[in-house]
Amino acid sequence: MTGMVIEGWLRRNGYSTTFVPGPPEADRLLAATEFDLVLSDIHMPGNFRLEWVERLLSDADLPPVLLITGTPELETACRAANLPVAGYLLKPVDFSTLDDAIQRAVQEHRRRREFLSVIEDIIRTLGPASEPGSREESNVVGRLKDLSAGLRARAGRVAVGQVDAGAWRSAVTDSIAVIEKTKHSFRSKELGALRQRLQQMLAGHEAR
Repeated sequence: MTGMVIEGWLRRNGYSTTFVPGPPEADRLLAATEFDLVLSDIHMPGNFRLEWVERLLSDADLPPVLLITGTPELETACRAANLPVAGYLLKPVDFSTLDDAIQRAVQEHRRRREFLSVIEDIIRTLGPASEPGSREESNVVGRLKDLSAGLRARAGRVAVGQVDAGAWRSAVTDSIAVIEKTKHSFRSKELGALRQRLQQMLAGHEAR
């Protein structure tokens, strides 16, 4: 089952896809465009020992990786098992399994990206920590930076779909709590809007 066959199935099922022949082209595309997922064949030039995938996964800002192979080998299977990949599928691909893996990986990636975006907006809204009379806000900014850094580090160590569901609730509720401490700030209107975004994320997560 070739990459073109899989790409055709993805397009017919509503996915927007971009096909490239190998790692150099993928690197250029990932540097210029935002994607929700990388679907990669293991056996291609520059990735025979998963060296390209391993490098890709070292950057927590890049999308999750779902691996596919038609020639499974013990060495690559063991290496893949120790990498934070979204999945490891064999050809011929079961399209139902593929669809489920994609949905889980994309959902997790978008949720992480949205959370980090809100946190960055809150930090920008609160302003520099060195502002006079803003000790409480400085403490809030520091805690939010710690939450953001922890989530980015976790993304690089844990496979998408294996993240503890409670971790999301904890991170978002903690963020709401630290915003609450700034309710008397002159920035309260902007922070209120950001708090609402977090609450919507929390409600959406609990609905799943």
